[in-house]
Amino acid sequence: MEININPDILSDISANMGRIKLSQKYNISDELARFYIKLVDYDKPIEKLEDVNIVLFDIETLPIESYTWGLYKQNISINQIKRDMCLLSYSYKTLHSKYIYGDILTPGEAVKRDDKRIVEGLWQVFDNADVVIAHNGDKFDIRVSNSRFLKHGMRLPSSYRTIDTLKAVRQRFKLTSNKLDYIAQYLEVGRKIDTTFNLWKGCSDGDKKSLKQMLKYNKMDVEVLENVYLEIRGYIKNHPILGNITDNNNCPVCGSSRLVNDGYYYTKLGKYDAYYCPKCKAVLHNRTNLNRGNKNLRIS
Repeated sequence: MEININPDILSDISANMGRIKLSQKYNISDELARFYIKLVDYDKPIEKLEDVNIVLFDIETLPIESYTWGLYKQNISINQIKRDMCLLSYSYKTLHSKYIYGDILTPGEAVKRDDKRIVEGLWQVFDNADVVIAHNGDKFDIRVSNSRFLKHGMRLPSSYRTIDTLKAVRQRFKLTSNKLDYIAQYLEVGRKIDTTFNLWKGCSDGDKKSLKQMLKYNKMDVEVLENVYLEIRGYIKNHPILGNITDNNNCPVCGSSRLVNDGYYYTKLGKYDAYYCPKCKAVLHNRTNLNRGNKNLRIS
C-alpha cells in the first residue's frame, strides 16, 4: 500500500503529540498513527543517550627539531634534539552535533613551544567524555595527550571508553590504504584538506596565517572522522554497549529500538535470536538464553 506522507502529522509527532490525539485530530487509524510515530522515531535521537558524552577528536603536534649530519636513516640521540615535540592543536565534537570546537597555540606559544594552555583545554574534553573516538587514537592521539598531561603535572582524566577507527578497519576489512583520508574517499563521505610540510613549519615559526589554516585542517579531520565512524560503526566488534544505557532490547551500537529479527545465531552452546539494526547496519545476536525473555544484545 502506498501512503502519502502528511508533513503536518510528522510535525505534531516531533512536538510530542501522542498516538490517540493523532488519530482523533487527523481521523486516521491507530495502525497508521503507530506507523507515523515509528517513522519519526527512526531518526530521532534517543533521549537517554544525550546523557552520554561521545566525543570525536583529533590532535596535531609540532615536529621534533634536531641536529643531523645527513638525510637518510639517521640515528638521532637525545642530545641532538634542539626542540622537542609538543601539542599544536586539538579539535573535537560530540556525536551528531553540528558544531566542531578546537584550539591552537598562539604565535608566541608556538615559538616557545608552550602548550600548557591548550593541554589543559584538551584535558577537560577527555575528563567530560564517556566515549572518545579517534583514528589511530589508542596508539597515537591518546598516548601523546597523556604524555602532555604528565608533562604539565596533571592527573589522568576520568575514565572513558575508546573507539579506534583504525583498529576497527584493520580488523574487519582489507582496504588499499587504512589512512583516514583514503577511507573517507572510498566510502564517498568526504576528504581531508590537502597540506604540505610547509604548513607545520609556518606554525612552528608562529605564522598567524599558518596557525589559522592548521586549525581549519584539524577541524576538517574531525568532520571526516565522524562521517567514517558512522559508516563503519556496525562493524566494530568492541563497540561500547550503548544499548544498555537505554534498554537492553535496543541496539548496543547506536541505541536504536527499531531492530529487525534476522533469524537465529548458532554457537556450540545453543541457539540464539539474531537481529539487524537498519540505523547503524549492525548484525546482532542475543547472548541471553531464549527462554529468559529480556535481550542481552551484542554485535556478531
